[in-house]
Amino acid sequence: MAEPLRRDFVDPVFPTMRCEVHKDEIAGQAKKVRGALKDVLGKVTGDDKLRVDGALDKAEGGLQKNAGKAKESVRDALKL
Repeated sequence: MAEPLRRDFVDPVFPTMRCEVHKDEIAGQAKKVRGALKDVLGKVTGDDKLRVDGALDKAEGGLQKNAGKAKESVRDALKL
């Protein structure tokens, strides 16, 4: 069965080495960045709701990224 959840990343410094990243890690990092942007925008505009939304997005992104890392670790352990 194909694994659609994996994304292969080729490191530009070491192109012969491959790093497999779970899609949740990528999505989690994107949420963290979006949350950081909301937080900064909320600070600049004085919008407390936007700051809270940003903090929640950062927390949710961190959890999702860690879940992706855990899934990848389990998948790697099952390969052995």
